[in-house]
Amino acid sequence: MTTAGGAGQADALLGSAIVRVAGPAGPVGVGFLVAPDLALTCAHVVADALGAPRAQVSAPTGVLTLDRPLSGASRQVPAEVEHWVPLRADGTGDIAVLRLRTPVEGAGALAMAAPTSVWDHLVRVAGFTAAFPGGVWHAGRLRGWTAENWVQLSGSDQQGVAVDRGFSGSPVWDEEAGAVVGMVVAAQLSGDRQSFVIPTRTLIAEVPALGPLLSPASPFRGLAAFREADAEVYFGRDPEAEDVAGLLDGGARSRVALVGPSGCGKSSLALAGVAPRLRARGYEVLVVRAAEGLPVRTALAAELARLGGGAPGPRELEEDLAGRGLAAVARTALGDRAGRLLVVLDQAEALLAEGRSGDDGSAALLFPEAHPAGLRVLLTLRADFLEAALAHPVLGPALGRAAVRPLLPMTRAQMSEVILRPLARIPAVSYDPGLVSRMLDDAGAEPGALPLLGFVLARLWDEQAMGRLRFASYEEIGGVRGALGRHAEAAWRACVAEADEEEALRLLTALVRMAPGGEAPLRGVLSRADAGEERWRIAGLLAERRILVVGGDAERGQTVELAHEALIGAWPTLARRVARDREFLTWRAGFRRDLDRWEELGRPRDQLPTGAPLDAAVAQTGLRGDELSAREREFLEAGLARRAEEAAQVRRSRRLRQAGITLLAILLAVAVLASWQLYGANEKLDEDLGRGASPQLAQLASRLDDVSLTTSALMSAAAYRTAPGPQAETSLFEQYLRTRHVERIVLEGSGEVRDAALSEDGSRLTLGLVGGDVVSARPGSAGHEPGVIMRNARLATASPDGRIAAASSFLGAADRGRPRGGREPPHHRAARYGAVPGERPARHRPPLRRLGEAPARRRTGRGGFRLGSGVLAAGRRPPRPA
Repeated sequence: MTTAGGAGQADALLGSAIVRVAGPAGPVGVGFLVAPDLALTCAHVVADALGAPRAQVSAPTGVLTLDRPLSGASRQVPAEVEHWVPLRADGTGDIAVLRLRTPVEGAGALAMAAPTSVWDHLVRVAGFTAAFPGGVWHAGRLRGWTAENWVQLSGSDQQGVAVDRGFSGSPVWDEEAGAVVGMVVAAQLSGDRQSFVIPTRTLIAEVPALGPLLSPASPFRGLAAFREADAEVYFGRDPEAEDVAGLLDGGARSRVALVGPSGCGKSSLALAGVAPRLRARGYEVLVVRAAEGLPVRTALAAELARLGGGAPGPRELEEDLAGRGLAAVARTALGDRAGRLLVVLDQAEALLAEGRSGDDGSAALLFPEAHPAGLRVLLTLRADFLEAALAHPVLGPALGRAAVRPLLPMTRAQMSEVILRPLARIPAVSYDPGLVSRMLDDAGAEPGALPLLGFVLARLWDEQAMGRLRFASYEEIGGVRGALGRHAEAAWRACVAEADEEEALRLLTALVRMAPGGEAPLRGVLSRADAGEERWRIAGLLAERRILVVGGDAERGQTVELAHEALIGAWPTLARRVARDREFLTWRAGFRRDLDRWEELGRPRDQLPTGAPLDAAVAQTGLRGDELSAREREFLEAGLARRAEEAAQVRRSRRLRQAGITLLAILLAVAVLASWQLYGANEKLDEDLGRGASPQLAQLASRLDDVSLTTSALMSAAAYRTAPGPQAETSLFEQYLRTRHVERIVLEGSGEVRDAALSEDGSRLTLGLVGGDVVSARPGSAGHEPGVIMRNARLATASPDGRIAAASSFLGAADRGRPRGGREPPHHRAARYGAVPGERPARHRPPLRRLGEAPARRRTGRGGFRLGSGVLAAGRRPPRPA
């Protein structure tokens, strides 16, 4: 509704734009300026002014005179017909567009609107009638539509002037819309005095060229990036666009990476600035938006199929891309148009959030080592993802082979172009005084201000009144810094009922994602299948408020995403949700990366989540499993199935191990029992064998008594230990009796002793053996071995000290003298004189004494010896009783 101030503005606008149409005979009707050099009126008004028939089909020739009496200006301007829609028999048509020979300086063009409904809207119209040639006003109310696509106009003031001749061609000012909504075309001159209006919609339908003037589309894109089709309304980046286009078309490198902070306009520059310039130079343009989530090769194939008309299809082209490369496949799909090809990879940072673990061939497609001559590649990348991009298998090689062009935030002068230049093409719309400066001050120089400014401009356009983007509207929506957040919160309150709030919050979480290892959140793309019908219904409501954007593709069907990443920080509800779910979003980024790797490798079992990652997935999705997409749910369920199978296998292994242990225990018990029984049987057998062997050992000990005292004693002991029977006990006792006085065995096993001589002190013993050896021994010296004195002789006697022995031949003669013929070798002397080996013979030679054939014993003091069959034992006689 037009306010008092607004009514005054309406008076000024209408007075400046309404023209009086006159011919040679004088004024006949009304028209109004839609541009400084264009006016709109009825065809029958022009025919009447030029004296032509009203039903004339062709445009009449002649010059009309236009003036603006309601503005106070007296200057007349000549005009001629430029567009002509004749009056038809059914009353339709009747439209004429006049071209002024000179533009009217200072005149304001009228803004027009096409409201969905105008029922009962209060309107005003002006006329130049015969009674009121200086002008008169009529107030009325609009009604419904007629069959002629007119709108009925009824008088609202019974005392006012009715629509009469001289009103045709007048603009119909809608007080509620604050704009012109049509043009008066006919009136009932008697009776109820109804009149009729050609609405804006019908005017544009009859003269399409009037569309940009009568109902211009908004030149602002709000949160959406400017596309190639928006090049005519894209302003502020002309130098950068020329620079990047020059790098691509004539620079040393045919690949350019456009890197800048979020919200500085990278996508708009690439699509609305660079792409149109290269297309004008003969390039075909392919746009791949990485944020849509499709693999680069799949997106390229889809775009090639679209540009090529669908044959060959996307799947066939995708397979060809893997084998033949982009340039060859583009020639197949596009023919000669592929000779010069520009590929724009927009929002390349989204590839980082996809989490693909290996190079899927995208780098080789877009940045081959041997770059085709006609291929140009332009990618856009957020600066805060540059380090991560350098390590990425696709983006890393891309940046290494491209010229990196930084894009700085817009200056104040560039921001001013963004605000002012779009409206310079729409004369019917302007800003309130001071509004432009206020917006520039509020925007400042921060990188993220551009999307916020774009949103404000789009809102101001929607809120315009009387062709003005108003200061009051700017304050009401919250200005540059607050408009987006306020709008989003208002949309949330209007679209989300209290019962739906939890589902709506889950929807917001699904629309945001994190890059693995990154801190900055990104907007994500959610398919309808993954959202579910309830969340999709809420998404549709928010999309109507332009908070979300609905799209789609053949691969995933319908999709939805945030209108701009600026919403993540500017929308309080979403910002709180992201802060609350940051841990979940970070986990989900890594989970999706593992999922992508699993699918890339052909879904191998060893790539399924297990251990700590699976525990984390279960913990994160415990209460929000329904937020997972179908792919994520399948991946998690496969991991859980693997864990269940491994647990079952562990249980089976444990049962088998327990069964094996039990079986081994049983076998061991059986073996122990059998061993015990065998041991008992062996023990009995040993006892039987021992009882049989013990007497034989005792007999053997008796037979060895004269051979070896030691062996005989050992055999007696063995007989007793084997089986302590009577014979063994007797043999052992006999051994005891034989050896009870024996301290040590002096000589044993050398043969039977024939003769023996003991020194007076008992320390030396000289023996003559039956075999002919004469040996010397020391019974009291431990460790002393008997030594041979002479061989093949018979002991005759020994000196008292035992150091000299005399021997005789087997004839019984003894010789003490030296051998004849000189000195004899020492061993000969020892042999003849019987010197003990190792000792010098004594100078004193005691007389020899013959011992006889077989003396039994000789004792000195308590020492003694026993001669037997080769055994000599030394010991001490026990003291005799007193």
